[in-house]
Amino acid sequence: MKFHQVAVFSLIYVLAGCKSVSTHSSTSNGSGLQTTSINQAPISNTDPCAGKMHDISGAFLMYLLRYNDLPETLDQLAPYAQQMGVTDFRCPVSGSAYVYQRDGILFPEQNARVILYDPKPSHSNHRWAIILGSPTPEQPPRTKVIALPESFFLLRPGNQDAQ
Repeated sequence: MKFHQVAVFSLIYVLAGCKSVSTHSSTSNGSGLQTTSINQAPISNTDPCAGKMHDISGAFLMYLLRYNDLPETLDQLAPYAQQMGVTDFRCPVSGSAYVYQRDGILFPEQNARVILYDPKPSHSNHRWAIILGSPTPEQPPRTKVIALPESFFLLRPGNQDAQ
């Protein structure tokens, strides 16, 4: 029972930190005019992809709380994501579908696995990703949204775009 209480409080904590973000980034082109980029975005905590991934990570936590496992496909996660306001699993910057790997890409530096990520480095040569941390006796499973450099994906086996 204590595990479920901790998981619920963790979920509330994660969701309280999420906020809506805009869907485009603007940059100056040197002439004083603002231009909008739909293929690249700077790495920032207001990046629309990062915001969407925070919402999706909340859906993963709700699914984990209910089934004590990850979904086989993103279609199984969709009802939980819809509760978080997510209607599709596409990057708002590149327009490409996120890559979901249930078994994940090992990320030992964080004692975690990368379970969802951008298919392209559309964020200053980085990809936004959701990592799932391994549970411990003191801490339930946890998710975290991070920007990973393209080199992470080039150097790790098992990162083929599978869904």
